[in-house]
Amino acid sequence: MPEWTRHVSHRPDHTWNITVGGLFKTTWLINGKSFDPAYVDTKVKLDETVTWEIHNKTAVAHLMHLHHTSWYLLARNGSPPPPWEDCLKDTFFVYPNERILVAGHLSDYTGKYVVHCHMLDHEDHGLMSQFRVV
Repeated sequence: MPEWTRHVSHRPDHTWNITVGGLFKTTWLINGKSFDPAYVDTKVKLDETVTWEIHNKTAVAHLMHLHHTSWYLLARNGSPPPPWEDCLKDTFFVYPNERILVAGHLSDYTGKYVVHCHMLDHEDHGLMSQFRVV
């Protein structure tokens, strides 16, 4: 494992809350918003290591994918992850009402990147947001 994984904070710098909305058509939301390509939810500095929480407040599992770098799973619902998840990856199952804590070292490029669900119908109905590396 890279050196940065040994010195990460277990306190989230940012939280991505997944909820559902819509009256007549299901709309998936991250932090209360459906995807808007002009909106950036959070900004981080290049070469920074961040800790983020993903909180699935719905009754449906989501396959959350975070762009830019490989991420290290620190916890599931406050407990250490199982041994088979002790690795770098970029996609995580987040079960109903579950919270996961992930850390990533954003070292390569600046620009806008997405966080989204890899379940296409969820992504198509808004379950995507963006962060900017500056």
